[in-house]
Amino acid sequence: MRKIFCSGYFELIFLFVMLTACSQQARVTAVAQPTRLPDVTKIAVTTAFQTAIPMLTMSPGPTPGPYSLLVPLSQALKPGEYLAYMNSCDLEEIYDLCRLYAISMDGSVSQLLVTDLHAGKFIYNKARIALTMIYSEADQERFRIQLLDLEHEQAVEISSPAGKDCKAQDWSPDGTQLVVMCHPLGEYLDLEIGLLSIQSGEYTLLLRDQDENGAGGYDTPRWSPDGRWLSFYRLWGRGPDIVEGLYITDMSCVQEPATCQAKTRRLPVEELVSERGLAWTPESNLARSINDRIEIYNVKTRQRIRILQADPAGGEIHEMAWSPDGKWVVVNQWYAPGALLISKDTAKSVHLDIVIKNPFWITIP
Repeated sequence: MRKIFCSGYFELIFLFVMLTACSQQARVTAVAQPTRLPDVTKIAVTTAFQTAIPMLTMSPGPTPGPYSLLVPLSQALKPGEYLAYMNSCDLEEIYDLCRLYAISMDGSVSQLLVTDLHAGKFIYNKARIALTMIYSEADQERFRIQLLDLEHEQAVEISSPAGKDCKAQDWSPDGTQLVVMCHPLGEYLDLEIGLLSIQSGEYTLLLRDQDENGAGGYDTPRWSPDGRWLSFYRLWGRGPDIVEGLYITDMSCVQEPATCQAKTRRLPVEELVSERGLAWTPESNLARSINDRIEIYNVKTRQRIRILQADPAGGEIHEMAWSPDGKWVVVNQWYAPGALLISKDTAKSVHLDIVIKNPFWITIP
């Protein structure tokens, strides 16, 4: 990525276009207040980024998966960082199919990578996608977790523990386990957070909802890149879920899982909202979305260190994903078309005039 230079003005060169604006470096303090952008700069993406690349013909492989990988990632993309996203599907629709695209940081590549991906929740880790799909069994909705290898087009199904139904939430930092939320079959009000080994299928229980009235629950568990913390929201109720608090667990408890509850503490955040966006930055600072802004916390000091403002007219942020170098975050807002990319260092933003769903970042070494 080209750098930001200052000689009387800052020249911001980002994904697709060059824009020039006067700005001052945003000051980082432990109690930073929101800096509202005077205007959110909206830049229309070129036609090339709005038009699907023609389908390629793929030779049948020895182990075909339930999706069509056009070419392995290492052949489709040169070394670098890419913003990946789903398009042409409804992620909540059981029978819908999705396409996976990648766009480069300098705007030179817009690549269709995968077609015929079943709709569901995607989480990415080093050329692998863990996909949680919904299906019906005996008139009950069940979850199925598949591990998709985008380099070799291989698919492996990972079974839930006996008597439980689980959905994948996050990868472990080393890529050997999945953070999952589970409930006993037919008991949707009894939730727990655990780890599922992708090699052995072994399940480790970390936290269980201990509310006898079934009025609590968990949401959005995320494992920090440095492996030290698991963050999650605690809920008061289900139906319209009400957030009770934001918590972190010291993951040293994995050595003795029975201690995880005792090693969990509540963060002193002031505002809790229905949209529960939560993500770790690559530096293992915790970022959460609050309406149209992102707050970043140092969990060691329990202090807020930064606030980033999204589009004031865009409504609540419901998706966000940090670039591997930690310099950019892509967000989706309910009432803003396309997506917004925000610079963590300058707090300036660029609007992408394309539909982006389930964004994540791909790094090709």
